[in-house]
Parts: sequence; C-alpha cells; structure tokens
Amino acid sequence: MAEKADTTIQQPNNTDILYWFSGIQVWHLEDEFFLIRDFTPSHLTCAVLRTPLIMNFLCTAGAIQGQIDGKAFTLRANDSLIILPMQTTELQYISPDMCCTLVAISRDNAEAQNVGEEYTLYENIMKNPLVTFTEEQMRANIAMTEMYAYTIQQRNHPRQREILVLLQKVNHMLHATTLHNKQMPSDTAMERTGSLAVRFNRLVEAHYMREHQVTYYAGRLSVTPKYLSSAIMQASGHTAGWWIDYYLMRDAERYLKETRLPVQNIADLLGFADQSAFGKYFRRQRGISPVQFRAEAKRDSGSKEANDNQ
Repeated sequence: MAEKADTTIQQPNNTDILYWFSGIQVWHLEDEFFLIRDFTPSHLTCAVLRTPLIMNFLCTAGAIQGQIDGKAFTLRANDSLIILPMQTTELQYISPDMCCTLVAISRDNAEAQNVGEEYTLYENIMKNPLVTFTEEQMRANIAMTEMYAYTIQQRNHPRQREILVLLQKVNHMLHATTLHNKQMPSDTAMERTGSLAVRFNRLVEAHYMREHQVTYYAGRLSVTPKYLSSAIMQASGHTAGWWIDYYLMRDAERYLKETRLPVQNIADLLGFADQSAFGKYFRRQRGISPVQFRAEAKRDSGSKEANDNQ
C-alpha cells in the first residue's frame, strides 16, 4: 500500500477524496456526489482518510483492516462500511485481491433527505459501522452504483441531484435495516439517544477548538452534563468528555508532528488560554509535554526513514 499522503493543518473538504485515488475513474458531481467503482490496492494513494462526506464502502472481494476513530474494523467480501463525516479512518492492511466500490455524498445533501439518520442510523453506525449483506443484497447495492454512475453523467437532467440522494438513501436504509434486524431491537429511548448523539457530534465538530467543557454542550442541548455523557456513552461507547478530548488531541498531535508551528500558536488554535494551560492539558492526556511529544515524533520519523533507506 502507498505511503500515507502528506496532510496540512487545514480542515478537510469534500474534494480531498479526488486525491485519494489514481489510475481510476472518479465519477463526481461538483463536490457533492462521488463514486469510485471497483478500485483495488494499486489505485489507493492515501492510508488516512478524513472528510466531511458520508462515505459507503462496498467490498466485493478481499479484505481491508483498519481503524475508525481508534476502533478496529475488518471489511470483507459482501460487507458494507459507512464512515460518518469527519471520522478519521486509517487503512492498516489491504489484501492484494481487495476490490471495493465507494459511494460518497455531502452532508448537506444527506441531511436534506435525512440520509444517515433513518432507523437511528447515526448512533448505530458509531457502534457498528460495518454490516454483512447476503450475496443478493450486495448485487442489489452494486446495481444501484451503476444507476449512480449513469445519473451523474446526466448533466442536464432537472432532478439529477434528487435522484442521487434517493439512491444513496436506499443504500443507507438497507445498511440500517440489516443492522437493525440483526443487532438493534426497536427502542424509543435509543431513538432519543441517537438524536441527541447526532446533535452533540455536530456541535463538537463546530466548537471543539473553542469550547472544551461538557457543560457548554449540555447547555446548548438543554440537558444536564450527566445525562449528556450517559447518552453519548450509550450511543458511542465513550463519554461526551472523551469525544471532546479526542478531537482536541487528534489535532494537537497532528500539529506537533506535521508542522513547525510554535507550541504557543498550537495552543491558540485549539482555544487554550496560554501555552501553559495547553501544556498541562496535553500532559494529563499523554503523560508528556507537547515539546517532548514533538521531539519523540521527530526521532521516530527519522528512525523510520533510516530503516526505509537501508
């Protein structure tokens, strides 16, 4: 598999997906709808994927192993994997015979038709992003991707976007109902929890660089901090505070590893009062200071390069 692509401190955008593949047709309508059919390991140019898009991988052969926000997954033939907006996906192993199709849609278009929230899909996917289809179900999904490709090419069709959204909605509903039937009994309390998880996730994505306390998000959602953490734990397996820390530390580590920004600038970017406050927070999370973390990351990177050149 190719080396991880270089990343920057800029926020990911929808069109990043265009640079993850080479030597294969990427069907897309502006920056809203994307389709890559039957890609193999040789087509991938990136091992870390993060985008505001909702992505659905349909595997027809081989296997992919990796992590989504730190949770391990193994994608095999007849599996469907949905990755939610701004989740970080690391591809750690790809079998030589892997073959997948990727369909992606912008969150704005998804939300216009409630794609991604039917059958409390959001919180189900946070726990179980992968489902296994029957061969018949997978053939139906692949047939829909052919319709997807055809519709993308119909540039003058007056209802082109609506058709694409509906096709993706059918795909997501099949994923959701398969998961629902196998794993998730109907439960009104779970549906309420899922709605809260969706709203919490959006708030954290929008404000984590300035608002670090669970009390802020609880206030915005009109619930107590204790109830919010309990609901998010039920939906995702982690507390509300864990998710805020996850986003902060993900960016902090990236800035320290991949940029030369002074620690004070990183503290400012992430909304800390000063470098000292950021340093104390970082040490609580990782057990070392930001300066030590950067030095270790640089040393590890140098050792890896030396080994690669041997």
